Amino acid sequence: MEVDEEKVLCYLDKVLEDEDENVFECGDMDLESPLPPGDMLMTPVHLQFRGDIEKGLEMKKLVLSGFLASEEIYINQLEALLLPMRPLKATATTSQPVLTIQQVETIFYKIQDIFEIHKEFYDALFPHIQRWDEKVAVGHLFQKLASQLGVYKAFVDNYKTAVETAEKCSQANTQFQKISENLKVKGPKDSKDCNTNVTMEGKRLVLI
Repeated sequence: MEVDEEKVLCYLDKVLEDEDENVFECGDMDLESPLPPGDMLMTPVHLQFRGDIEKGLEMKKLVLSGFLASEEIYINQLEALLLPMRPLKATATTSQPVLTIQQVETIFYKIQDIFEIHKEFYDALFPHIQRWDEKVAVGHLFQKLASQLGVYKAFVDNYKTAVETAEKCSQANTQFQKISENLKVKGPKDSKDCNTNVTMEGKRLVLI
């Protein structure tokens, strides 16, 4: 038993001696080296791993930037639908309404809510992309967006009725037909085509 203890103690002494030598060697390093300590200790594997992380971050930024551009187009489409809604709703209670309140609410059902959801999401995501770094976290924004899927379900459930109502109103009212046929959708900020004419029925189709 005593022999085993002696072996263990000798082994520990050896380890301690090796550590002292390593510390001494580190102390002899050139303190004026242009490389920071982290890079001096990095192996090729570490450097490759760091490079992969940087590439991953850049790819993530590209994906999110593309998503942001799509959101801008989607918001413009929603806004184009909302532009005629306000005057139509305002004239619905006058002596010469273009549509009734019920028709307006059926045709534009949940579009205002969807617009506000995506505008809030866009406004929250945009500054994160502008000051992009490895500390940026956007998962909570997508979680909030996903939590409001019930609004889209209500829109989809009403979609057929909304389109049928819009078509009937267009046939019965030439003023509404002109409004429906002359919706202008703003293109992305960097697009050469600033505006595009889209019918109201066609506009609703792209929102699904």
